[in-house]
Amino acid sequence: MIAIKMPLAKLNKHVREETFSSEEIDKEILDELGFFVLRNFFSEQLVSRYKKYYDDYKVSSEFDRTPHHLTEVKFSLENPLAGILFESEFKGLVARFFDGNVGLYNIRIVKKDHNDKSPVFLHQDIGYQYGSFDRYSVFVPLTECNNDNGGLTFIPGSHKFGYLGDAGEINDIFPTDLARATPKIFPGDLIIMSSCLWHMSGQNNNGKERVYYDIHINRAADPASKLVILGEANREYELNYDRDFVFKNSRTQRLQKLYQSAKD
Repeated sequence: MIAIKMPLAKLNKHVREETFSSEEIDKEILDELGFFVLRNFFSEQLVSRYKKYYDDYKVSSEFDRTPHHLTEVKFSLENPLAGILFESEFKGLVARFFDGNVGLYNIRIVKKDHNDKSPVFLHQDIGYQYGSFDRYSVFVPLTECNNDNGGLTFIPGSHKFGYLGDAGEINDIFPTDLARATPKIFPGDLIIMSSCLWHMSGQNNNGKERVYYDIHINRAADPASKLVILGEANREYELNYDRDFVFKNSRTQRLQKLYQSAKD
């Protein structure tokens, strides 16, 4: 049995030539690699405004740094940070997905700085999400993000393996000659990534802020959509995805019971 097979020459050529990086999105390359870097998409003024919203939020009493997550910062849809969802540029981009009927699954900040420096292990997002498998992340940098401050690293083509059936740290099982991509991105750029793509981020070695929006989009009609960004939902199915409502004995519930019994 083949352990892993990938079209290495084709994937390495894409990474070597940076065909994934342009001022115009190429959805064929996005489908091929699982990610795409869109350059100079937002104006400097717009990004500066949202960076100020983040800086103000960061020093407020409402700042919601997730304690058991390496990088996550949560905020409500009433926070000014959520306004980026309805900027004309952002809506113009997502209109090219899901036949123009686009819903929000989640929006958050993922950050590293002089306090949070740790690397994030190799993983795919889809195992931590609910609803359909047809979804993307849009990463919008509010600072320069690169290899030195723990920028995102993508395993090209890994989304083609689909959902792995579990969640957690993935073994680095790829051929040693498969090129990885850690694109240097700047405020004004953005990254679109399939939620099935295997990705990680390195140590923040210089202590400089590395701040991205992580905006998860799916079809507006997906029962997991929290709101409609564009188009119409026309939902026939809706579900309260609260774990204790849906599950009687899930893996996470069993783990919670295990941790609780260990404390007791």
